Amino acid sequence: MWLRCVPLMAVVLLSVTAHAQTWEATMEATRHLTDYLQIDTTNPPGDVRDAVAFLTKLLRQAQIPYEVFI
Repeated sequence: MWLRCVPLMAVVLLSVTAHAQTWEATMEATRHLTDYLQIDTTNPPGDVRDAVAFLTKLLRQAQIPYEVFI
């Protein structure tokens, strides 16, 4: 009887693992957004250098190619 439960247990474990990874990704994205929104880009003067530095750091860490146009 318990052998019939093995596939079900595997599916449950995989879904729990996937959910945990999704939750971690969601929390990381939330932290990044929160940090980004705290950067002062008030206009005037509209200085966005700190925001650009923040985003380029994230892109570099994720090994995503980017270009900055000033």
